[in-house]
Amino acid sequence: MAIMTPSEVLDRLSDFPLSSFAPGEAVLSQATATGRLLFLRSGVVDVALEDVFIARVTEPGAVFGEVSFLLDQPHSAAVIAAEESRFHVVEDPEGFLEAEPRIAIYVARILARRLNAVNHLLAEARHRIAEPDRPPAYLMETLDRMGHALQIHFPTARREAE
Repeated sequence: MAIMTPSEVLDRLSDFPLSSFAPGEAVLSQATATGRLLFLRSGVVDVALEDVFIARVTEPGAVFGEVSFLLDQPHSAAVIAAEESRFHVVEDPEGFLEAEPRIAIYVARILARRLNAVNHLLAEARHRIAEPDRPPAYLMETLDRMGHALQIHFPTARREAE
């Protein structure tokens, strides 16, 4: 089965409704449960977890709500429109992904890439922390790299305070 590109995914979603969000408007709110998948058609959104900036997403085809859907729990992060943003909205993710297995694989690959990056960083950290000449700052560097792989960014001020 060939890997779908983001543009192919958006083509398959063309019959799904589009929702628009103004700058500053919540696309998804943390700790709420919408039961929907949202695919970014255009625009820019910021993702935050407990007021910690995680990522700015600009790529058409990016998917939101997948972790909440797959784990059957409320959204673990907030998604806020940074500029006018439009999303294809899938109200029945389970039915949709059953009918569109290639898009299910597309979503799974996104999640697998994140997990794979963190696994490699953890293995590297275990090897490097065992080196006797490694300064404690290496731990913060490793955490920063893991956060980057998971698209989590901790502001410098927080690190200095800890």
